[in-house]
Amino acid sequence: MMANIDNKLRAYCGLVLAGIVFVCVNIFSSEALNGVRVDLTERSLFTISDSTKTVIASIDEPILLRLFFSKGVGEVNPDLATHFDRVHGLLKQYVALSNGKIRLELHQPSPYSTDEDRALAYGLRGVATSAAGDPGYFGLAGLNSTDDQAVIPFFALERESFLEFDLTKVVYTLVNPVKKVVGVISTLPVHGRHAPPYGTTPRWPIMGQLDPLFDIRALNAEVRDIPPDVDLLMLVQPTRLTKATLYAIEQFVMRGGRALIFVDPYAEAQSITARSGRELGRDNINLLLGNWGVAMVPDKIAADIDAARRINMPIDGRLQVLDYVVWLSLQPKHFNRRDIVTAEMSRINVATPGILEPTRLPKTEVTPLMTTGNKTMRIDVAQVAKPDPDAIGMFRDFKSANESHMIAARLTGDVKSAFADGPPPNASRALSTNHLARSEKPIDVIVVADADMLHEKFWADIRIEGDQQVPTPFANNADFVVNALDTLAGGEELVGLRARRESSRPFTYVDNIRREAERRYRSKERALIDRINNTQIEVDALVARESAAAGADVLSSTERSRIDQLRREIVTMRQELRQVQHALREDIERLDATLKFLNIGAIPIALAILSLLIIGIGRYRRRLAV
Repeated sequence: MMANIDNKLRAYCGLVLAGIVFVCVNIFSSEALNGVRVDLTERSLFTISDSTKTVIASIDEPILLRLFFSKGVGEVNPDLATHFDRVHGLLKQYVALSNGKIRLELHQPSPYSTDEDRALAYGLRGVATSAAGDPGYFGLAGLNSTDDQAVIPFFALERESFLEFDLTKVVYTLVNPVKKVVGVISTLPVHGRHAPPYGTTPRWPIMGQLDPLFDIRALNAEVRDIPPDVDLLMLVQPTRLTKATLYAIEQFVMRGGRALIFVDPYAEAQSITARSGRELGRDNINLLLGNWGVAMVPDKIAADIDAARRINMPIDGRLQVLDYVVWLSLQPKHFNRRDIVTAEMSRINVATPGILEPTRLPKTEVTPLMTTGNKTMRIDVAQVAKPDPDAIGMFRDFKSANESHMIAARLTGDVKSAFADGPPPNASRALSTNHLARSEKPIDVIVVADADMLHEKFWADIRIEGDQQVPTPFANNADFVVNALDTLAGGEELVGLRARRESSRPFTYVDNIRREAERRYRSKERALIDRINNTQIEVDALVARESAAAGADVLSSTERSRIDQLRREIVTMRQELRQVQHALREDIERLDATLKFLNIGAIPIALAILSLLIIGIGRYRRRLAV
C-alpha cells in the first residue's frame, strides 16, 4: 500500500517538476534567444533582405509606424487576415532590427472612432465590411521627427509579392524626406514652348503628374556637365545631342546616377505640339545604349496586329474606323509582372514604337519590361513618315514574322565607357580630369523605345479648370513614368528589393482533381442543356403555329400529344440536370471534407496511435526485463 502511495507521490512530483522546467525553459529562451528566428517557409517570406537592413541601419532619427487594421476587414476577407499577420510580423522584425529607432503602433479603427478619424486624416482607403457599408481599414502611416509622412493607403493582396519593397520604401522615404531632383533633357516641348507663328505650346500634363513627387529641373540639350544636385536623369527623344553632352550623360550614369530614357524611331508628338515638321529618331544615342546592353533598331517600327488600337482616321475625306497596326494598346500579358515598374499596369498606349535588341554584353543584364505579342511585323519608318500614312495598306499587307519585340527594358550591370579613346573634344574639364573608363557602380537604366506615350493624346482626356489642365487617364502611361522614376530614385537600397512570390500556395493536386471532376460532369451537363434547348425549340414552334391562326384548331391530336410528351421530357431532363449538378457539388464537397479530415483529424490521430504504440512497446520491454 505504501509503495503505491510513494509511486503516486513521485508521479505528482514529477508532473510538478516538469511544469516548472517547462516554464523556466520558456523564460530562458524568451530572454536568451530573443530576436532569433528560423524562417522555414519555402520562399523565405519572413526573411528580411540585406537591402532592407541597410535602409534600417541608416535611420538617424526616430520613426513612428502606425498600422491600421479593422477586424471587419479580416472577417469579410480571410485572405486579408492572413496578409495582416505577414505585414505585422515583418514590421515587428523592422522594429527589432532598428535598435529602438522604429516604434510600431497597432490601431483597430471602428466606425466613428478616433482611430477612424486618424486613418482618414492620413488618407487611408476604407473598404465596406458590412451590408450597411461600414468602412474598414488596412493600411500604414509613417511619421518622422519633422512630421514628414509616408502612407500605404491599403495593403492590397495584388501587391503581396512587393510587400517588403512597399514597407522599406516607407522607411526610406522618412529617412530621406527631401524630393529627388530629376534633370530632364528633351527635344520635345514637354515643358511647354513659345513657338511663333504657332503660338505657345502648353506644358505636357505628364510633367504635372511628377511635380508632387519630384523636383523637376529642365536641362539644356547641350549641357556638358550634369549639375551635382541632380539625382536622376530623364531623357526624352534625345536627338541631335553633341558628343560632349553624351559624354556627360554617360559619366553621370557610370558614377551611379540613374536614368530613364525615351527614344523613338519616329516621334509623332512633333506635329501634335505645333512644331513644323516631324523628325526621325536617328541619332547617336545608340552609342551609349549599345554599351549599356541594348540598341534601338534604326528606322524600324514594331507593328502588332493583335495589340493594334482601333482608331478613327480620315481616309478619302471621311472618317473610317480601323486597326492601326503601328499604334499599340499593350495589355497585362505584354508586361513583366515581376518588376515593380510594370507589375500593376493594365494598359499602356504607345505610338509607332521602336524595337530594342540586346547587344549581349557579358556583364550586363537586360530585363524586358514591355514586349509585343508574337504576331508582329517590322515596318519601315518611311511608311508612316507621311502627312497621310496608308493605314489600310499597312493592315492589308501585314505579314506576321512570328517574333516578339522588346519595347522597354531595364539595364543593369558593370559597363565600359563608349569613349574608349578618352573624353571627346569640348567635354567638361572636370569630367575629363576624372574620366571613368569603367563604371564605379552597377548602372540602373530604364529605356523605352517610344516617346509619344508621354503625350496626353495617348493616355488621358484633358479638361480645363481655370488655368489648370486636369487629366482623366484612360491608360497607365503616367503611372509607368512615376513608377520608373520612383524605383530609380530609391538608389541601391530599393533597387536590391525584387518581388517575392505570394505567400498563398494553391493546392495544385487538389485543383487537378477538382477540374477532373468538373470535366466529367460538365460534359453530361452540356449534353442535357442542349437536349432541353432543342426540345424547347420544337415545343415553341408547335405552339407558335397554333397561336398564328386566331382561334383555329390547326394542330392535330398527334401534334398536341407530341407537345405534352416534349414537355414531360423537358421536366425529366431538368431533373437529370439537377442530379448531375448535385453530383458535381457532392464530389467537390466530399473532396473538401476528406482534405479537412486529413489536415485536422488524421495527423492528430496518427500521432495518438504512434504515442500508444511507443507506450505499449515500452511496457512490453519492461515486462521482459522483469
